[in-house]
Amino acid sequence: MWTEKLPKRMTYNSFMSKLPLSGRWILPLLLFALTQADCAQTANDFVGQWVMKLGQRTFLVLTIAPPKEGRSPITGFILRPQRFGTTDGHSFFGIDNKIIQEPITRSEIKDGQLTITVQNPNDPSDKDTYQLSLPDSSHLKLNMEGVPFEPSILARTQAPSTPATD
Repeated sequence: MWTEKLPKRMTYNSFMSKLPLSGRWILPLLLFALTQADCAQTANDFVGQWVMKLGQRTFLVLTIAPPKEGRSPITGFILRPQRFGTTDGHSFFGIDNKIIQEPITRSEIKDGQLTITVQNPNDPSDKDTYQLSLPDSSHLKLNMEGVPFEPSILARTQAPSTPATD
């Protein structure tokens, strides 16, 4: 029969007491950093103008404004061609030269993602919902709900932008 004693269960305090004084700050700092790394962005992190380009032409512009008192967490709109088609979410055809501005009518931030719903101004029943996430401070992933495409990548821009109409 095996009778060797198992080591005593190590607690955080017993572990920390075995570290040299110069290394005792590393574990708490690492634990803090790990808990903060997954912390979600706030609505203000999404504020700005984001563009999706097809080659050198701007295809879509998403503008997110800071929250206004008594309204949805954020406001803004999507500027895009009125009509277009796609089979994969990355190549497009039948792009109309008329631009439509769809206002954000609903938004929610949860688990680091911002979900927005936009409404077609010509048809109040035509609404699209998108999930937005920030892989870094200069790029935004835009994923249309219910569509089996990979998310589109939009870039943050400081310059006023509108979709190309040529």
